[in-house]
Amino acid sequence: MLLNSNHPRSRQNLTCAHEIGHWISTRPNAEILEGENDTSSLEERFATAFSMSLLLPAMDVRARFLEHVRALGRFTPRQLLAMANFYEVSAEGMCRRLEGLELLPSGTFESLKRRGFKPTKVELVERSHAISRTNPTRVFMLAAEALHRGLASESQLVDMLGIPRVQLRQQLDLVDADGPEDLLG
Repeated sequence: MLLNSNHPRSRQNLTCAHEIGHWISTRPNAEILEGENDTSSLEERFATAFSMSLLLPAMDVRARFLEHVRALGRFTPRQLLAMANFYEVSAEGMCRRLEGLELLPSGTFESLKRRGFKPTKVELVERSHAISRTNPTRVFMLAAEALHRGLASESQLVDMLGIPRVQLRQQLDLVDADGPEDLLG
């Protein structure tokens, strides 16, 4: 199995799990893909279901989703990104799993894309040099929420995180460009 090293780790994780699903279901057969893949075939549907079940177990995903909804009373793009980051999968993969579990309405990801959602936002945050080990993505998501709710000012966040204001704004732009809208309704 080969994984594209240019893809972010979160996408590589889903790809790897998907390919393991193919390996499990078709061990004796070698497969070389040239061009587009038929996503409706039985083998593809199995590999996709396997990868989602392996990396995003239904019980755990449901529990975390409900925690997010209880915390704010809604589910926002920021929370979608937080979950994708937690499970180390792409935002699209996380959204598709939530749709498959009927926790989000079908077509949510397409709707987000039409409204300007950047599906690679989590990957951009992962790659950012401005986030150090002491300031992970979740910290910036929480900082964006605190700023949005008026619980902290930019100056206070700069002091708490120990980073320059410009760097804070760059990180907040990465995690907060979609705002606090509710994905459930």
